[in-house]
Amino acid sequence: MTSTWPAFIAPQVATISWPRTTGAACTQQRIPAFCDADVLTLRLTGPVTPPTSRSKRFDIQGLRAIAVLVVVAFHAGLGLPGGFVGVDIFFVISGFVITTMLDREWQQRGSIRFKNFYIRRFKRLTPALALMVAVTMFFAIAIVSPSGPQQATGKTAVGAMGLAANLVIARTTGGYFGEDAEANPLLHTWSLSVEEQFYLLLPSLIVCGWILARKRGLALSPFVALAAVASLSFALAVAGSVGVSVPGFQSLLGFYSPVTRAWEFAVGALLALAVAHRSPRSRQLPSVLGISGLGLLVASVVLINDRTPFPGLWTVLPVAGTLLLLFSGLDGTAPTSRLLSTRPMVALGDWSYSIYLWHWPFICFAGLLWNRNSWALFAAALASIVPAVLSYKYVEQPIRDMSPPIPRRWVVLVATTLIPPLVLGGLVVTGATNGWWSNSVRQLQAATIPRTIANAYGCDDRRPLGPAISDLCVWNRDAHSQPIYLVGDSQSAQFSEGFIQAANSLHRPLYIAAANACPFVALGFFRDLLTGRDNSACKNYVDRSLHYLAEAPSGIVVIANADSYWFDNEFEVGTSSANISIEPRTKLAAFRIDLLRTVDEIRKAGHKVLLVQTVPHWYSDTAGNIWDPRLCTNVAAISGNCSAERPLADALADRKSVRLVLAETAEAAKAGVWDPAIPLCPAQTCSTNAPSFGRYRDRGHISIRQSSELARDIEWALDEIGLTPGGY
Repeated sequence: MTSTWPAFIAPQVATISWPRTTGAACTQQRIPAFCDADVLTLRLTGPVTPPTSRSKRFDIQGLRAIAVLVVVAFHAGLGLPGGFVGVDIFFVISGFVITTMLDREWQQRGSIRFKNFYIRRFKRLTPALALMVAVTMFFAIAIVSPSGPQQATGKTAVGAMGLAANLVIARTTGGYFGEDAEANPLLHTWSLSVEEQFYLLLPSLIVCGWILARKRGLALSPFVALAAVASLSFALAVAGSVGVSVPGFQSLLGFYSPVTRAWEFAVGALLALAVAHRSPRSRQLPSVLGISGLGLLVASVVLINDRTPFPGLWTVLPVAGTLLLLFSGLDGTAPTSRLLSTRPMVALGDWSYSIYLWHWPFICFAGLLWNRNSWALFAAALASIVPAVLSYKYVEQPIRDMSPPIPRRWVVLVATTLIPPLVLGGLVVTGATNGWWSNSVRQLQAATIPRTIANAYGCDDRRPLGPAISDLCVWNRDAHSQPIYLVGDSQSAQFSEGFIQAANSLHRPLYIAAANACPFVALGFFRDLLTGRDNSACKNYVDRSLHYLAEAPSGIVVIANADSYWFDNEFEVGTSSANISIEPRTKLAAFRIDLLRTVDEIRKAGHKVLLVQTVPHWYSDTAGNIWDPRLCTNVAAISGNCSAERPLADALADRKSVRLVLAETAEAAKAGVWDPAIPLCPAQTCSTNAPSFGRYRDRGHISIRQSSELARDIEWALDEIGLTPGGY
């Protein structure tokens, strides 16, 4: 017989002795073409290449090396803004490699041994992960802050061992690019859980497609199933990236969601099925595709950054680049394939899983201990290679190569792997929840962990004043005095306890409608560059609140906003879309114009206005030091050293221009001004701690207890502006 074989087999004529088989035995062996034959002659065609040259795709190991290198560079702050897309490269590779393995077994056996598949996955991934988690927990007890990050870290440890770290992180730590994320040394395990969730579901989907193809003659069943998954997942990823909201299911569209990442695995799997048992016919095509793929990966890490809506349309760049490089490496002749197959790249690819496991805990701990110092992060990234290589050599490889144990020993292996990290994770959660039985830790936690009542009741979710706000966000509704309307961003919500007490004392109704990251100013144009979208929800909140105030009973409108919008380059501001800017002086000029217009509009509706100066912040002092409870180690918290002091003049100096705008606007528009810095900083000295409680929840917001302590000052300010025409 004559057959065309894969390209890696050299052309030759082979004579193979075959024991004669006849009759029913021959038919049962399903080789009727060979019945009654003593000798087979096979003519094999293809280019002359040693049979074992492509038995292992060394270029895939090199591609893994690129993926882990860009991730480490991103986390270490080495100038690759889109380095986090290395995770997406890993996802595509996993889809391709796993499907190739399954296809090989299906072709050989006609079935998939799922038990063996999951045993191999467990041995490949879990023991090394468990070791890293256990060691990280030991250090987290001393280094990670008990003001929230430690609790999140312990829960993440349990989630990582239960294949659900991504879900835990989404609920406890929040956004991948947020400040809380920098304090969770197990943040990176989110991607491992997504990958493990893929291993649980996608193999069954592919096998179902193969079964349908065999029994029903539907040859394209696995392709159709994977294409459907990829299309739906990609559509949801794009929808989430452009701000589409799905009430009750919003978590399905988030950064950590397996739903918005499934398409990356699926397209890798589709490529594996498409090229199975085939090789590129053109010698030039792989070279062109390989260079194009490498170019797309370079573009990904340069053009994408933490402000890019992700995952979404931009995710196509790293995914397409990875697919092109995987395809171009099929015959091993492309320049990119040879580059990726070099010995250093293959070695890094072999270590890539261990490097990924160990790099982030080292970088995270260094950031907590040395305040995100760039040299400390770089040194930590280099140092993490040592435990990574040791883990690869003495844990990952020996267990991976170990023969499957008998059932009883298999149970022992699983138990000894999972129990230590689970116990240590539970210990961290329990210890942190109980304040490590330390009064100083409990005082820190009391100031930094509880949510304000406005936050707990959802009064800060950008719902405007009026019927839209919850009944829970109205206090003393039946009081007959003039109402108080508290509006603004998180700076207003932080005062909710104090204003509630003051309203009760004054027998006034109180309405709280706040909006995080949204200043209560009728700005001509405002954009939060972190999301990359114009802030239509913010504009809706301000415009509809002003519309409500135009018809609402006359009262006192209290406006409290942060001042970061006018200094930080994360926000674009303008009096209109024609003159938007991120330059502080230009933004401040727009703020001055639009704030005066806003106050005038409110006053014309019959209300009095009280502007609140921003509380002193702890972002930095004149020496560049930063106080942040998330950076406070557990050792420092237990010893009572998690605090800071600075002169009031120093705290206010860098925000003087905004404070001046508020004072001048109040004078021009006959409004009042309340400055909380005076009671917050007695004797002209600001401190994060009062004698018996913590004053601050974080770097820019006061604690609930401190808000309550300000109730008398708030009452006085409200009473004065209510009695004195035009302010006080």
